[in-house]
Amino acid sequence: MADQILSQEEIDALLGAMANGEVDLEAEEEKKNEVVPYDLTSKSVQLEDEFSALDEVFDKFASLLRKSLSALMQREVMVEFDTKEVKTFDKLINGCTTPTLFDTLSMEPLLGTALVVVEPGLVFSFIDCLFGGSGKPFGKIREFTLIEISMAGKVNAEIHRALEKAWEVVSPSEVESKKVETKPEFVHVFGPSEMVLVASFSVKAEEFEGVIAFCVSYLTLEPIKEKLSDSYMREKDIELKWSREIQELIKDAEMEVVAELGRTTRQVRDILNFKKGDVLRLGTGPQDYVTLKVNSIPKFRGFPGIIKGSRAVEVVEKIDRHGGRSTNARV
Repeated sequence: MADQILSQEEIDALLGAMANGEVDLEAEEEKKNEVVPYDLTSKSVQLEDEFSALDEVFDKFASLLRKSLSALMQREVMVEFDTKEVKTFDKLINGCTTPTLFDTLSMEPLLGTALVVVEPGLVFSFIDCLFGGSGKPFGKIREFTLIEISMAGKVNAEIHRALEKAWEVVSPSEVESKKVETKPEFVHVFGPSEMVLVASFSVKAEEFEGVIAFCVSYLTLEPIKEKLSDSYMREKDIELKWSREIQELIKDAEMEVVAELGRTTRQVRDILNFKKGDVLRLGTGPQDYVTLKVNSIPKFRGFPGIIKGSRAVEVVEKIDRHGGRSTNARV
């Protein structure tokens, strides 16, 4: 403490400098309170607004992953969607340590790739749980072994399935792992200055916690950005609501069902000469199919018969929209 106390000579020198105007205290105060400019028209702000509807996807992903990880680890694992931000890829990768689990994904039919990042401490806890442990964090982070990377693949598989189901909200995609890395310097999924959307998810259990991040390029989302806006999702919800109500109303509508026993062709002169008692031969017999028409449209085929004294038709197959047979199974 004694070294931090000014001597009398130092105090006199400081007071003299203040009197001569050599030390400007007001300038120092203004520098501390300097306002940092923030561009509201920046690209990152625009991207976050464009993709705001992805919050629904990420909420669903967190819910699905919570259930699957809890079953896999045989303990309750909480997964929550934390943040969504847009940043350049170099800022993302520079914030990662060695080792970190990087899983490069394809999401066909979307172009480009995506990336899942799992913190090393979380990876070790997952592996410990898979081997029957409690998941208690390791005291020292080290490189992953080949066996540990293989075991971590089980966690990655659950992440893939949860992503596929969650992504169905906006654009059904097939998620597949392309490459797994553990060192940030070997991850070249995006260009250093490329803008990526990063969604962070907190993972917590009794003995451990950590973060899983999902990263996707703006260029990958560009073809479906119209589906990711708030207005599109609102219109979709309204359309779905009315669609269900219309379907319920249609169920009570009455339809005319006609069983066509057969067909034949006759000339006009024969039809004009028809009289009571004449027999018109058809081209079908009792062993042939009867066509059932709904509002004059062929929908089913079946066999004629009698049930409790009433004429009936047993439906045996459905006719598809193009008029062909869809299945031989009984309906």
